[in-house]
Amino acid sequence: MKLSGDALLDALFDNPGIGIALISKNGCLKRCNPSLYRMLGYNPLELQHAKLEDILLKDDFANYSSRLESIMAGKEDSSEVEKRVVRKDGQVLWVQFKTSLVHTTEGEPLAVAFMKEMATQPISRSHKLQRLLIKLATQLVNIPLEQLNDTMHRVLSEVGSFADVDRAYVFKYDFEAQTFSNIHEWCAPGISPEIETMQQLPIEIISDIARAHQAGVSFHIPRVSELPQHSDLYKLLAPQQIKTLITVPMFTDGRCLGFIGFDSVARIREWKEDEIGLLTILAELLTNAENRRLSELALQENVERFKGLFDLSPVGIVLNDFETGRFVEANQAFLLNTGYTLDELQHMILEDLECSSRLFPDSFTADGTFGPDEKEIFNRDGSYRQVLQSGMQFYDKDGRRMLWSILQDISEIKAYHLQLETALALNTKTNEKLKIAIDNAEQANKAKENFLANMSHEIRTPMNGIMGISKLLSKTCLTPQQQNYLSTIRHSAKNLLVIINDILDLAKIKSGKLEFEQIPFDIQESLKTTYRTLSYKAEEKGIDFKIHPLAIDNPVIVGDPYRLNQILLNLTSNAIKFTAKGSVTVTSEITRETVDSITLSFTVADTGIGIAEDKLEKIFEGFTQAYSSTTRKHGGTGLGLSISKHLVELQNGTLGVKSEAGKGSKFYFELSFSKMHSYTEPKQVEGDMDFSLLNKRRVLLAEDNEINSFVAKTVMEGWGLVVDTAFNGLEAVGLAKENQYDVILMDIQMPELSGLDATQQIRLLEDDRKARTPIIALTANAIKGDDKKYLQAGMDDYVSKPFEEEVLFHKIIRLVNKVCEGVN
Repeated sequence: MKLSGDALLDALFDNPGIGIALISKNGCLKRCNPSLYRMLGYNPLELQHAKLEDILLKDDFANYSSRLESIMAGKEDSSEVEKRVVRKDGQVLWVQFKTSLVHTTEGEPLAVAFMKEMATQPISRSHKLQRLLIKLATQLVNIPLEQLNDTMHRVLSEVGSFADVDRAYVFKYDFEAQTFSNIHEWCAPGISPEIETMQQLPIEIISDIARAHQAGVSFHIPRVSELPQHSDLYKLLAPQQIKTLITVPMFTDGRCLGFIGFDSVARIREWKEDEIGLLTILAELLTNAENRRLSELALQENVERFKGLFDLSPVGIVLNDFETGRFVEANQAFLLNTGYTLDELQHMILEDLECSSRLFPDSFTADGTFGPDEKEIFNRDGSYRQVLQSGMQFYDKDGRRMLWSILQDISEIKAYHLQLETALALNTKTNEKLKIAIDNAEQANKAKENFLANMSHEIRTPMNGIMGISKLLSKTCLTPQQQNYLSTIRHSAKNLLVIINDILDLAKIKSGKLEFEQIPFDIQESLKTTYRTLSYKAEEKGIDFKIHPLAIDNPVIVGDPYRLNQILLNLTSNAIKFTAKGSVTVTSEITRETVDSITLSFTVADTGIGIAEDKLEKIFEGFTQAYSSTTRKHGGTGLGLSISKHLVELQNGTLGVKSEAGKGSKFYFELSFSKMHSYTEPKQVEGDMDFSLLNKRRVLLAEDNEINSFVAKTVMEGWGLVVDTAFNGLEAVGLAKENQYDVILMDIQMPELSGLDATQQIRLLEDDRKARTPIIALTANAIKGDDKKYLQAGMDDYVSKPFEEEVLFHKIIRLVNKVCEGVN
């Protein structure tokens, strides 16, 4: 139940000294406050369905019923009488009984009854002030807005006169502008008003008062004369001849709006605590009245604003009486769309426009809104249009239930949707074909990845055997002719490995799966590595090979050293390959430099066969060489330049070439790197292979290929290791369960159980030490990203086949030492 102005009554409703009840037209007690329950000795459930006649003495109710009817009918403003009420225990109490008329927001009339138990002793001054506040509260409940200012002045006059003070006033705070102003004032006869001089004064002159008010505390000055005479507050009050002052803050929603105050000029006025408490109630009454004024002003502004929006809105809006459905208002947009005049509509009801569905809402939300719903309405000419209906129900100022409806014309939108649906239907088959093509492309791409992985495994596995056996043979006593044969085998195997790596790199580039590292490295060392790797080829051909050092203060930069080396090796190797006599020169220089970055350019120049102008563009295409005879004469796949160009461009660099047939070539590229401002040289943990470090250490080798198993076992036994072998994953798990190994070397692709599955089962062994045995993956799959998969499966490291003995040796040493450190 919502009362119009009920916030004003709430200020007194919980007052412990006053019983309050709301009484319906038929005499039912609609609502009672806790004080009334205590006064009568009932609990709330016992009075839930009670009437006024149940609590008044029978004779008193009979005498009062006609007056209550008169108040309910609005024929009598209020009534204050003495009545007798009957407690639950039968005791009869005399009360001051005052009633006044209020209305709910739905227009239902109610009587609000205030009951104050009468005492045998004389009524105190505070009780009289309390009775006065009750009277003032009833005046403020339903006062019209235009009478509010006069009523506020009358309230200040009555309270000021009763309290025997000389001034009563209301001040408003403006904390944003840091000012305060007098908005209402009453003065006793003979006291000069101060309202005109009390406008937009700086808050700082009453800073103590303002702080108290913001904390929700009243501010009382018993004697102004005792204030420091140099203070701003004394200088403000003394000229007004104020002797005593009390102010009470006006609060709403946690904000201090202002304060009410009372001055005594003629004499010192003493204020008691109960009087100050009642003044706080007065402040709440006036605050609620002021809030109501501001709310109604805001409502009027909103009404005017809504009226403007209503008239100018391009969407149709109508207002109907909820009970009858009759049209009350319609805006210009609705009239233009439908062809009706306002006069015609006001003689019609909402149902007259209904075409295929009801326009009257079937249900509302909790806040009274409905829609949006698609509907059809008739135009004046008999045609129909499609609309989207939404709106809300409300009560007007006379208590009538009304219905706002927004009717947005969606005829064109629906026609467009129909066209769109037709177009989508026509495109469905195309979309299905496209989806099939995408699925096929994805399957082909996946098949390509699987093929590359399998190719890598199938080629690298025998390659590991060839290169391993070759390495073992090189350690035996061979004749010069046998050494020459062996060198040819190893050279051919390495060339084949380069081809495999090139194909895999190109595949990773095309699929977008190539990743670049960002780590510190020494650029000078990269250039030296290129020289050390290729100088023997230049010597074999008798050509002059030089790499000039880079002129740089700090050679440590941040980037991907492996990919830079790959580019330099590809370009320089090509230059040596295609140069029969003369020279190959590698130079580098700084082209741009900032505080945090450096851009370097590299040039590889040769005096070789050169490239015809019409072939320059084609040489960067995959599997392409400048001349068809190149492969037969010089070898290679034609992938090196294509891979190098992609690697440079993926790092936001550029690669180009200048060449002339028969006069040599010059390849150049430019890359940017981050600077490394502080860098500590990492300790070199890998040195010579000291086999004594692994003497009698026990290793499990899980490898299904007999040749690879033989090679790896022979190599490791040569280091002093004791090696057990398993030819599938199940055997590996069984041996790991039975024996304690220092390291396990695990092939990835094996029968019965894969290396990954075998690793997971070993990690679940009950013996914690065996479960934590270091495991190194032996993989013939060089696809980027698989290394992460191995580590996530529980492996500690990995080695690609064919493996370098030094690499495998140092990885085993590192893991063995790590386990020893953990045990210690």
